[in-house]
Amino acid sequence: YMNSPALFMWKVQDEPAWSKVSVADVQRYSDIARQIDPHHPIWLIYAPRGTVQSLRAYDPAYDVGAMDIYPISYPPGTHSLLSNKDISMVGDYAKELQEITEGKKPFFMVLQICWSGVTKPGKTLRFPTFAQERDMSYQAIIDGSRGLVYFGGNVVKGMDAPDCQLGWNWKFYGRVLMPVLAELSPDAPVYPALIAPDSELPIKLEGSKDIEYLAREANGYLYVLAAKRPGETVKVQFS
Repeated sequence: YMNSPALFMWKVQDEPAWSKVSVADVQRYSDIARQIDPHHPIWLIYAPRGTVQSLRAYDPAYDVGAMDIYPISYPPGTHSLLSNKDISMVGDYAKELQEITEGKKPFFMVLQICWSGVTKPGKTLRFPTFAQERDMSYQAIIDGSRGLVYFGGNVVKGMDAPDCQLGWNWKFYGRVLMPVLAELSPDAPVYPALIAPDSELPIKLEGSKDIEYLAREANGYLYVLAAKRPGETVKVQFS
């Protein structure tokens, strides 16, 4: 498949640490893939489990990292072992990926459409709203993610009958995901900031400690992306 225009990256074993796949086995796959095809990057996705040190052992085996995290469930946040059960856990795990990669490799965040934690027997089926999906997307970008993947559109137990016939959750796409992607598309006003390097301007924030932000410069403009963690509404000033 290496000459196919549809190929983006080679993916190693999914969530290898959580699946108890050894570092040596993952490295062997990566070595073979790189030998056969040196032109496509290797992609590895972590589960939100383990420590920075235990996950960092896989670092040499991939070019682009990723972590999946699905905060929307009942009760909230069951996918995470952290104390934070709010959707802002997306930012917590993005920061963890920054630590794992030591800022030397790009990474993606894998965000929620549907997952097993809301479809198994005894669980309550829940999906992110537009506001939640949008918030998670921007927070992931602010906290260092250079790509976004939305997982679970093909989970059959999350589809209605018409979408089951089509094989994908197009109802969710139309109601939630398409409006989010419209803000991040190449035609969107913010798009130049999404692909630009971080600004080196000394941007300061006053008025809250609950806001994460990112400054980028592109086409003569300064962009500030900001996301607030849970709590009271605040008025802040950037300078």
